[in-house]
Amino acid sequence: MAKTLDFTTRKKKFLTVKLNDEEKTVLAVNTPTKAIYEVLFDCYSKLNDIENTTDPEAVTDAIGALYEACAMAISHNKNRKHFTASELEILFDFDDLVLFFTTYMDFVGEVATGKN
Repeated sequence: MAKTLDFTTRKKKFLTVKLNDEEKTVLAVNTPTKAIYEVLFDCYSKLNDIENTTDPEAVTDAIGALYEACAMAISHNKNRKHFTASELEILFDFDDLVLFFTTYMDFVGEVATGKN
């Protein structure tokens, strides 16, 4: 007997993120698309660049790329709420940004390995 894989009933995993905005917005952030994953993965090397350079322009570029990547990731949510990098700069200081990035990448890794 043939089996059916029904994507319409599949439960998707997501990361719940509560923002520190006036509305205390709660987002259900989905796992990334391939395009988002590639941008996020590229940010790992950019974070290493920040640690290993004293060039202010390189640091600024890496931080900007990280805000862009995180804006893409957090915008991929069940709430259909979109964020720009500029909006994230208001919501997240650098410490918050790194926390979101590492938590999200840990979540993605757990989903990929079936631990979540």
